[in-house]
Amino acid sequence: MQTAPHRNNEAVALEALRDLDVLDSESEREFDTFVQSAARVCKVPIALISLLDRDRQWFKATVGLDGISQTLRDVSFCAHAVLQDATFVIEDTLQDARFADNPMVTGGFQVRFYAAAPLCLPNNVRIGTICVMDHVARRLSCEQRSALEQLGAAVVRALQGRATLRSLAGTPPAPEPAQDLRKQVHVAMSSVNEAMGSLSRVCPHGADQAGAAKSIGKHWTAGIDAASAPSTRQEEQKVLGVQACLVSAAALLAAAHRLLQSEANATVRQRRLALKQSAADAKVAARTASGAVNVFSHSIVDLELVRGK
Repeated sequence: MQTAPHRNNEAVALEALRDLDVLDSESEREFDTFVQSAARVCKVPIALISLLDRDRQWFKATVGLDGISQTLRDVSFCAHAVLQDATFVIEDTLQDARFADNPMVTGGFQVRFYAAAPLCLPNNVRIGTICVMDHVARRLSCEQRSALEQLGAAVVRALQGRATLRSLAGTPPAPEPAQDLRKQVHVAMSSVNEAMGSLSRVCPHGADQAGAAKSIGKHWTAGIDAASAPSTRQEEQKVLGVQACLVSAAALLAAAHRLLQSEANATVRQRRLALKQSAADAKVAARTASGAVNVFSHSIVDLELVRGK
């Protein structure tokens, strides 16, 4: 058996694969459709989207390999295919010295035919393949080869689109350092205070909202102090507390904005409904901020910092 050498840009390819954030992800219909189409067009029982990791090949989608999600890279046909510029075809594995004694051929898989189109990102970075396999030797027609290549290009676009959508959706980021979050809290407080000041000027009920903001502001101040205080627990607890303060700021800002928007061209009934909703938001924000302070009060040594004494 011949083991494929690594790609010339192996480190770059692995980094690109990590950036796509797809390894070990759940099954997704779009990718399942690609392998189903490949199997149907090439008239084979097995089709895979194989992504080549450091020591393994992992299957994003499969047809004909139920329950199998990966194999070792050393026995991978795809490790050979990603080294090619075009579709890689082995018409009869038993007649190819590189694969005749490969466990994929001699073992339970019984692979006799293999064809793969590389998944090529910009700058010629190949991260894997879309491949088809059969238990009997066969050939791939020009039309089937072209279809496999087109499916490969579609898989690449789908992977890139998937990564973009996940980024736009705002997947939860890693916790930020407490100092950076403290700056965000200061900005949030300034925005809310400004909004509440405007609210007080244009709405006769604004003073109530402004009072709520002032009360929550005390919680924020305590949170800021606690973020830099000695901790008896993990630093992440303090970070979570500051994040909770940010949620409170956003909730109150949204409440103020809604009320201000309704004030200019709204009926009395509409203004009352807006005020009622914003008051409810303020209560939720207050509870959130209070909860944040509780987190902080258990994560610092000197509880007096939180109590403001």
